Formats: sequence, C-alpha cells, structure tokens
Amino acid sequence: MSEVMTKEEYISIGGSKCPCCSSSNIQTDDGIQVDGGHAWQDIYCDDCDARWQDIWVLAGYEVSK
Repeated sequence: MSEVMTKEEYISIGGSKCPCCSSSNIQTDDGIQVDGGHAWQDIYCDDCDARWQDIWVLAGYEVSK
C-alpha cells in the first residue's frame, strides 16, 4: 500500500485522487454543504473504501449581468 498523501499533495492535484491509495475512482453521494464562507463535501474511494471530506473556503465572487 502506498503512503497517505499530505494535505499539500492532495491540494496540488486538485483533489482528483484518493489521498490514501491514489486511485482516481472517487465518488460523492451528497451535494456540497455550505455554512458561511466555508463548504465541505463527503468523498469516498471505490477502490480502498477510504472516506474523507473536501473542505472549501470562499475565495471571492463574480457579479453576473
């Protein structure tokens, strides 16, 4: 089994792979939960059954016309 990714490694690949086994076979069964300037999403890996949360922080806004 490979080593678990650091937070920095996971962020650098845009959360596109499982931080535990590096598989790209990852899923979410819920939408994104939002509270104030933070959001999170439950993610799981179909290959190694790992579960984790992606955590998002508000970075700005755009006005649409």
